[in-house]
Amino acid sequence: MDERIAGIQAVLAGAHALQSPAGRGVLLAAVDGADKANVVVIGSGNVGAVAAHTAAVLGATSRC
Repeated sequence: MDERIAGIQAVLAGAHALQSPAGRGVLLAAVDGADKANVVVIGSGNVGAVAAHTAAVLGATSRC
């Protein structure tokens, strides 16, 4: 259960950093007419798998 929470929080923290004023302005959520965001998950195991799945559910293209 803890690894699921960590994987989800990792993606949400990264999305927050990208949307902050100092970020790149990339939105992970799927928006009609916009290109999908690319997410690279560094790490493996249960946390990495959950992070990749969470990014994909949000509409991003994820790679491990």
